[in-house]
Amino acid sequence: MSENQMPEEAVKELTTRLHRIQGQLRGLEAMVAEGRSCDELLSQMTAALRALKSCASAMALAAMKARCSCHSRENVNPEEVLSCLEPLLDQLAKL
Repeated sequence: MSENQMPEEAVKELTTRLHRIQGQLRGLEAMVAEGRSCDELLSQMTAALRALKSCASAMALAAMKARCSCHSRENVNPEEVLSCLEPLLDQLAKL
């Protein structure tokens, strides 16, 4: 596993979460077609956004753990590990 790859278990969990989110979005699409109220649609959209943000956080955490474990075996300077994690943290901040 390279430092940019997540462990297989994390990939499976991420895939499961994304499948659930896809289901939420399909349900939301059906609600729109049914002419459901804006309140109901916004409630479901909020839930889907929360699920997607949670998924992104879990993915970033798994990626950070993978990167840190790769660097710890190499006895790398902590500043190097932090610079490696900085792009992930920047992306999380944009959520």
